[in-house]
Amino acid sequence: MRALGLLGLLSLFAGSASAITLHRSSSLELYTLDAEGEVHNAHPVNFVDPDSLAQLLASLQVDSSEAGNAIYLMSENQAIEAGAELASALSRIDDKRDVHLVTFRQVGSFPVSRRLATGARIFVEDGQLNLIFGQVDEFLDEFREPYQKRARPGARQLAALSGATIQPADWFTFKPGRKDWVLFPIDLTQSPRRLLRLQSGEMSSKASAEPARTSPKQHSSVKAPTANRWKDLEEGLETLKRLQQKGLISDDEYQSQRRALLDDVAL
Repeated sequence: MRALGLLGLLSLFAGSASAITLHRSSSLELYTLDAEGEVHNAHPVNFVDPDSLAQLLASLQVDSSEAGNAIYLMSENQAIEAGAELASALSRIDDKRDVHLVTFRQVGSFPVSRRLATGARIFVEDGQLNLIFGQVDEFLDEFREPYQKRARPGARQLAALSGATIQPADWFTFKPGRKDWVLFPIDLTQSPRRLLRLQSGEMSSKASAEPARTSPKQHSSVKAPTANRWKDLEEGLETLKRLQQKGLISDDEYQSQRRALLDDVAL
């Protein structure tokens, strides 16, 4: 285990020498990383939808050692910010670079608050978004050297996951033999979109300080459900029920998502 941790740290330090800051805010940071080995990513990528990325990131859950239970990896506002910045970053980097995503979570209140961080290596390959996690929801000492304040990302060669485990879900897959390496289809139409935590309407309202304004015409133009939408509804409800029965979502989450599915076809 120590060897794996050392490998991950060496991987981070090797990439940090030439790292470029892509984005930095109080809740998340993005840097470039050198891709490991003779890797050629499908970068730059100009067709990644920021809203789709936000939905995917907002829906990831982890079993955190710090929290002692399952939590969402990001807040919804964090995911919206991360989706926009990550889409921009993937459109700018070349095929020999990965993106190092660092997110923060504040626990407690001053003067006993703690800042927890998560690090992931992100790149696009074979039509899929790859996230390899290293440190997840772990405390980072603010007084360490600057390069050590970045939560360690994962590595392609070996798993070095610490702090939490990634909860499996029906809408993504793990790299075979790895529980730290998550694969998303870039084309979100291949995923059960309605099961994701953050819907496009929510993103608009959260990203803007002004309330959304809807014209009277929009209110009155409710379309009747098509056969495909009924099929999507049936599949969505069945998947939700399975997730509830497996204990992957709470009863409240089940009822909320079920209501959202039914509302979507104006029942």
